[in-house]
Amino acid sequence: MQRPSIQTRPLKVALAGVLVLTVSLLGLGSYLGTPIVFAASVYWLLLLVLMVGTLRQHRSIEAPDRYLPAARMGLSALVLAEAAIGHQLLTRGLLAPREATDFLVGPELLMVGATVAMFGLGMWFHARQASGGADEGGLAKVCRLGVWLGLIGFGACVVPSEFAEMTIEPIALLLLAVPGVLATELMIRGLVAFFSRPQAGAPFGADLVSARVFGSAYNPVQSILNAIDTTFDVDVRGSWALGFLRAVAPPILAGFGLVVWGLSSVVVVDASQHAVRERFGKVDPALVLPPGLVVGLPWPFDQVRRVDVTRVRSVPLGYTKTSPARLGQPDLRAKPA
Repeated sequence: MQRPSIQTRPLKVALAGVLVLTVSLLGLGSYLGTPIVFAASVYWLLLLVLMVGTLRQHRSIEAPDRYLPAARMGLSALVLAEAAIGHQLLTRGLLAPREATDFLVGPELLMVGATVAMFGLGMWFHARQASGGADEGGLAKVCRLGVWLGLIGFGACVVPSEFAEMTIEPIALLLLAVPGVLATELMIRGLVAFFSRPQAGAPFGADLVSARVFGSAYNPVQSILNAIDTTFDVDVRGSWALGFLRAVAPPILAGFGLVVWGLSSVVVVDASQHAVRERFGKVDPALVLPPGLVVGLPWPFDQVRRVDVTRVRSVPLGYTKTSPARLGQPDLRAKPA
């Protein structure tokens, strides 16, 4: 039985764009030493893997053959390998953070751009779902979950530096764990497909359980209810209480996001520090912030640069010869009688 003809050229273009974004986030995250950006690249790699399988599935005339499960098993192993490497880099502190140079944007703008791109891809896959593609609905769910992870990562990038040590590493590990869980399920499905082939037209591989539960809708409560409805064929959305939760969830989440964004305007300057405020990228030389609690405009309007004025910094200039005795070697020079 032949499947309906599906245009694969737009999917190839989207696949190339996802490849560029994945490599960019991986490279910039490693160069800047930013755990959030590095961890976000793993989720984009997972999306790239799913799209490769989707393209292969569209090009197959018949139902998905055994090549597709084997390919997705191998590619999911690549995702798990990068997630494991990222876990070692984060837990051992091997990512050395550095300031973004003039030709690079900061991690906050990188996460904003990645989240907006993920949202656009989710809308595009949702629109293509009606064209007969088997995986587009599942890919849209993966993108919706990616949007939420991107927003969480952005929030970790803009928290005040006093809370950075407590938030950045756990959130980076969360961004690594989610694609790891999805890739594990993808590998298990690929293994099972060798013994029980999926039905023709089934969204094999992309409609993953975690993405179905948390990505069926942008409203988290509605997403969970939709997942229960489609998985168990149980209508739980008729309850008044559940309907009320579904209605109030977006305002609560929006208010929480505004609170997190507002916290970026509060900075604590230690007693051993002085700070200057950059407003719209310009520094006012006359404005030196004293120690204490400083309140200004939220990111990206204001940024506070702090300097520890009690630390002694020394820079050796020129060449200093070290005596052999200082190096732990005997002094063989002749001594006068």
